[in-house]
Amino acid sequence: MGNNTHFQKLFDKLRIDFNRIRPHEALNMKIPEQVYDLLNHLIRILIYSSHIFVGSSKGM
Repeated sequence: MGNNTHFQKLFDKLRIDFNRIRPHEALNMKIPEQVYDLLNHLIRILIYSSHIFVGSSKGM
């Protein structure tokens, strides 16, 4: 079956290179981790804002 631990380490190294080191042209030369962090931040703002809106409208 092979050495699964060895292949997992190789895959983890590739994943780190792909997501944290190598910029992508399709992402305007940013790394995927930068884009994901920005999207994650915006989603949190939208969720927080929607809770404020829903919370303030209940009191009316």
